[in-house]
Parts: sequence; C-alpha cells; structure tokens
Amino acid sequence: LDRLGPRVSPGEYPIFPISAGIPANVLENVHAVNFNDVASVEEVMKKHDIAAVILEPILQNIGVVKPQEGYLQALREVCDKYGALLIFDEVKTGFRYALGGYQAIAGVRPDLSVFGKAVANGYPMGVIGGRADIMDYFVHPDEDKRVMIAGTYNAHPLPTVAAIATIEKLAADDGAVYRHLEQLGAAMQAGLESIFQELGVTATVCRQGSAFCVYFMDHAPVDWHDLASHHDFKADAEYRQRLIQRGIYHFPVPVKQGSISYAHTQEDIDRTLEATREVIKSMQDDGFFK
Repeated sequence: LDRLGPRVSPGEYPIFPISAGIPANVLENVHAVNFNDVASVEEVMKKHDIAAVILEPILQNIGVVKPQEGYLQALREVCDKYGALLIFDEVKTGFRYALGGYQAIAGVRPDLSVFGKAVANGYPMGVIGGRADIMDYFVHPDEDKRVMIAGTYNAHPLPTVAAIATIEKLAADDGAVYRHLEQLGAAMQAGLESIFQELGVTATVCRQGSAFCVYFMDHAPVDWHDLASHHDFKADAEYRQRLIQRGIYHFPVPVKQGSISYAHTQEDIDRTLEATREVIKSMQDDGFFK
C-alpha cells in the first residue's frame, strides 16, 4: 500500500491521496478518524490544533452508513469545546432528505455546509453556506483576510434558475416530493427484506429516505472497517451485474447506494423487487449463498 501514498505518521490511520500532486506536508495536517467514533475525534483534538472537522453526516460513498444516536450532537459539542469548525459535506445528503439537508433531520447545525448539484436537479451547481461571521470572509474588506471562491460559472443564470425551480418544487404542497420518496423508499426496503428473509439469505438493508443499500452481512455497518470486515463484496458485485442484465441499473460497484427519484413509481419498485428475487434465486443456484 505504500505506493499509494504516504502515511500521516506512525500509528495513525494511513491517508492515500487519490490524485498525484498532493505534497506529503499537506497530508500531515489531515487526520483520518473512524466514523461514529467521538472518542477518537477528541483524542486527535487533544494532540493537535485542529481547525475543522469535516464529514458526511451519513456516509453515502459506501452505501448508507448512518450516524449512531448522539454521534453528530457529540461532534458539535467537541468542536465547540476545542474551538474547531464543524463542516458537513451534504453533497449527497442535502436536498435528498429535506430542504434543510440531513442536518435539519438530525437537529445539529454545523458551522459550514457544502451542497452539490441536487439543489439544481442535476444542473452544475455548488453551494457553500453557514454562519454569517464565517461566510463574511468570502467578502471581507481586508484582502489579506478575504477567502476566494473561484469558479468560471459562479452564479451562472441557467443553473441558478434551475436551483430556484427545484427548491420551489421541493417546498410545494408542504413537501409532497419528500412524502412520495419516503413511501417508495419504505416499499423498496420492506420488499427487499421480505425477499432475503423468504429465501434465507443473510442481508441488511440500510435506508434513509430515497437512498438505500443492501449489505450482505448480518448487521448495519457503523464505519468502513466494520463494512470491510463483514460484507460479502463478491456477492455484492455479482448481485449488481445480474440486476443490470435484467434491465435494472444498479451502480456496478459494491456498496454504492441505490437512489430513487421523484420520477419513479410504485410500478418501478415492484419491477425492481421482481428482478431482485430472480437474481437472488439464480445466485443461490450458482452457490453464492451457503
């Protein structure tokens, strides 16, 4: 693994840059800490002068790994205690679950939040929001303190209009879009769990609203290490490929989330479940689940 990048320091989690051109001294100022592990966050705070804690409030690059009860609240308290900013990456969670992002559901307000193209229904759009005293640095009168946000298409009228239209749609009829998505998501989860139980396959379905993920393990993962130790990645990869072969596109990389959109209907859910039953039976026939 050393060829993938340098370690931060002996005894700490390794950080492997996904791109060339990142100096080692930059990585020395970044500390990777397990999700759902407040004690480790505070331990790092004690050892180092930490500027910010950055995380997805739900880990959605590895499916749907939820924060345990009290975790986000504890992070808020630890950041306040040590004077660090709490930053939520809501590129995937923001606007999918609520107009206020997942933070509105969790009842935890970060100091800064970042959102992605979901705010504009797929049009290119990035958003930074947060406390006024921090946001003021982007327009600070003192150039030595001003923080630049560079972007050729900043505030471009087309994605801006798309974002306004999307927000209006999401807010309409007291959140009818979210109620529809929750109904379909719940139907998907219940149907999948019924299939796995009926066929005697060990699997856990994790879901938040319209995002879901099937883990071939006997419990919901709490972090990446838990997932990597218990999930059947080979079965997952095969499961996704066989769904695709039956006309159901499920991102063909293990532990990537499944996503339901407002355009989907109950008929789409039923068709997906029917294909899933066929896939699991065929995998059983081929000896995947023993």
